[in-house]
Amino acid sequence: MKYIQGILLLFALCLSAFGQSREIPVKNVCGPSAQIQPELNQFRHDNMSVNAEQFQPTEKAGVRFLGFDVTESAGGKNLTARFAGQDDLAYAYVEVYSGDNPLLCGEIWGSEDEKNLAWAIDIDLSAVPTRLNPEGEVEIWLFSYHHANGEYEERFRVIAYDKQALLELVNHRSETTLPYQLNIAHPSNLVPGPPMEGVIYCLNSNYQFCDYSQHRHPKFADDPLLRYGIAVPFKGQFTLDGYVSSILYKEDITLDMKVMATDFGIWNGSVSEPIQLGALHPNSKAFLSQFITLSHSVDAETGEVQSTIAWDIPIEHGEFLSTKTYARDYNTHLLYNFAVQKNPLGSLQDALGSGYTEAQYHAQTKTRAIAMAGVYLSIHDTLKLGPLIVTFP
Repeated sequence: MKYIQGILLLFALCLSAFGQSREIPVKNVCGPSAQIQPELNQFRHDNMSVNAEQFQPTEKAGVRFLGFDVTESAGGKNLTARFAGQDDLAYAYVEVYSGDNPLLCGEIWGSEDEKNLAWAIDIDLSAVPTRLNPEGEVEIWLFSYHHANGEYEERFRVIAYDKQALLELVNHRSETTLPYQLNIAHPSNLVPGPPMEGVIYCLNSNYQFCDYSQHRHPKFADDPLLRYGIAVPFKGQFTLDGYVSSILYKEDITLDMKVMATDFGIWNGSVSEPIQLGALHPNSKAFLSQFITLSHSVDAETGEVQSTIAWDIPIEHGEFLSTKTYARDYNTHLLYNFAVQKNPLGSLQDALGSGYTEAQYHAQTKTRAIAMAGVYLSIHDTLKLGPLIVTFP
C-alpha cells in the first residue's frame, strides 16, 4: 500500500510543475530606461488620467502587494515587485515611488480565464540604489477596478514600505545567505530532494515526501474523516536595521497608517482574498502577540541598532479553520506581512535621556510595512521562500 501511495505522490508532483501559479510579466513603464516618464502622482491608462489625491483609501483591498525580491533574467539582476488580484479584478494599475522618483509602474487587465492572478514588474537592480537613497519615503500605490453587480467598483490603497528593509534587499550581494538575516524554520522544505523541491502538504496521507500532512492536524485524531482545512506551523525571524518601537496588528491599524496589519496567510485559487491566520480569531492582536517577540541589539561592526522580529506558532495554533483551504492546489501562496513603527531616536527612554520631549519622540515615529511571499519563482531567487504545494497523494 505504501508503494502505491509513493507512485501516486510521484505522479502528482511530476504534474505539479505544470500546475504552478503562472506569474505574468508586466512591462515597467516608469523609472529609469522606461518608455514614459509619467507626471508625479498620476494614474494613467486609455480611459483615465486623474490625480491620485482625488482617491480616498478603501477599506476593501483590490490588489495584494506580495513583496519585493531580487531575480535574474538574461544574465542580469532585477528588483522584482510582485502583485496579485482577486477573481473579480477588471483592471489594475500599480506604482512604486521613492520620494519623487518613480521606480516602477504597470497595468494589467483581468480575465475570466485567470484565477488568483499574479504578476511581476522588474527594474534593473543597478538603477535602484541611487533612486532609493534620496530623501523621501517608499510608497506603493494600488489602484483597481472590480466587477461588482454588473458595474465597476473602484478600490485604492497606498502602502508605506520600509525603505531600510528594501535597501538591505537591494544591496544584498550574497548568493548563499538571505536578506534581513531572514530565517524561516516552518513551514519549510523538511524533506529535500526528489520528486520536487517545495513545501508539500499532503491532505490524505503521511507519506515520506510530505513535509506536513493532515495526519498532523490538531483535530485529526478526533475525527480523521472531517475536513477542517489545513494546519501548518510558522516559525522564523528576521533582523533589520533601525529601532522598531512596536509591531502593529489588525486592531492597531487605521487607514491613514498606509500599512497592512501583521499577519501570516495563505492564498489559493479557491478563495478571492487571502486567509489570514490572526484575522480568523476574534482578536488578532491577542492571538498573534503571544507568539511574536521583538528584541533589539547593536551591530558589532557598525554600532547601529538592529531590531529582530521572531515568531513561533505551533501547528495546533497554525490552523486556518476553513474548508476552502482543503483543496488540492499547487497555486497556494504563503504570505508574511509585518506592520511596524520605527523611530530614528531609538527607545523613548533613550530619547528622553538625550533631551527630547515625549511629544517630539512620537512625532518622529513612522509606520511602515514589510511584505514577503512564498511564490514559485522565489525558490530560485533571493528570498528562497517556496509556495505551499497542497496535494492528494
